[in-house]
Amino acid sequence: MRSLLAARLSRALVACYPPRWKQRYREEMLEVLDQHQARSRTVLSLAGGALTAHLDPGYRMGRPVIKNKAVRALLIAAAGCMAVIALVYGVFTYTDVNQLIGDLVWHPGHAEGDVALVLTPDQHLLATLEGGEPDTAVVTLMSVGPAGLRQLSSFEGGITVAIAPDGHLVATSGYGGEAALWNVARPRHPALLAILRPGSSNALWGEAFSPDSKVLAAAYGGTTALWDVARPARPRLLTVLAAHVGPVTHADIAFSPDGHLLALANGNGQVTIWDVTRPARAAPVGTITVRGDYFQALAFSPHGDLLAGVTTAGTVLVYRLDDPGRPTVTASRSGLAAQALYPGGMRAPAGLAANCPGCGAPSYALGFAPGGRALTVVLDKILPDNSSRDTAFTWQVTASGSLTGSTSAARDTWDGQPALAPDGRTVVDGSAFGRTAVGLWELPAAAG
Repeated sequence: MRSLLAARLSRALVACYPPRWKQRYREEMLEVLDQHQARSRTVLSLAGGALTAHLDPGYRMGRPVIKNKAVRALLIAAAGCMAVIALVYGVFTYTDVNQLIGDLVWHPGHAEGDVALVLTPDQHLLATLEGGEPDTAVVTLMSVGPAGLRQLSSFEGGITVAIAPDGHLVATSGYGGEAALWNVARPRHPALLAILRPGSSNALWGEAFSPDSKVLAAAYGGTTALWDVARPARPRLLTVLAAHVGPVTHADIAFSPDGHLLALANGNGQVTIWDVTRPARAAPVGTITVRGDYFQALAFSPHGDLLAGVTTAGTVLVYRLDDPGRPTVTASRSGLAAQALYPGGMRAPAGLAANCPGCGAPSYALGFAPGGRALTVVLDKILPDNSSRDTAFTWQVTASGSLTGSTSAARDTWDGQPALAPDGRTVVDGSAFGRTAVGLWELPAAAG
């Protein structure tokens, strides 16, 4: 909160410098502010600099508005006195202001376990989100290597998290439910760049970066905002899509590999496909609908010709997108939830296969193998005894988009939201019930 306030005040003070000064130094100063986190001394330094520049004859206006030198000198002296008084007043009231701000600042907590996990395409950087409230949630960056996971840094976040494919940006949510953009090019020293406000009064429910890391889709309850983040310190709102979006996660928002299509799940059994080739003029081109259910995860194939989704009830659907305006079903597999509960041919008691009294709602992760020849779905189920089981189902994908064969692997674990790494074979496990562990496990070779 303080760093954000300091950043805003710093930028405002740069605008207060004389016109001639800004012509020479504005861009340079803004670049410096983009690269370093603003602090209170930054604000004081810029305020003093602005006052000094106004007093410097070299930067005064060529034709002063007030021509009388005596009056001009008197006004400058009065402005200087007011600045000193304001500074002294700020020092004496610092404690009260600090106490007021203290109620609004981030108080990290780990009460709800991991609710989101995302990896960069090279699988070298992992971002996790723990907790569910904006003022207590924690985003943690970890490096992934042969030696396992290593924590790099933690910073405030909430509700959702997305990491840019180039690994330089992380998007999460701010205190007011807006998207927040962080610079993680130096992952040990993340810095808040901007708060993105599209004018929506709904809460932020999901985010995703385009494959080239230049566009961010931020999904709210009734709209989805597309932002140009090519210059992340100065993001630019491109358009707001009139797309209803349900209570989704990053897994329900997917860009095609070429960045030309965007799929959005609305939480009511419908997926809208948008043409975002020109993001500022995005337009809906197709719709997918399932009855009595809704999609929990979406994934495009590496060539972008297939879109796969998995529903809450455990049904996997694959659509061919030769014509995005008319998606055609090429494969359907149902009953995954029952198979995960009763593997190996076990028969479910009557009525329990679908309902499972006492079970938690399943969480899903979905992804294609890099070559597009395999599709894997990971289902996490919280059982009545509060134990948890991850079950991964893998099918081979034909050229036409149908699914053949089936392999599965299961692991009893104590985790929350799973994620499937871009290699299509590594499962990332979050934590549940207040635990803060993150683990990796690899599926059998057939999954690749």
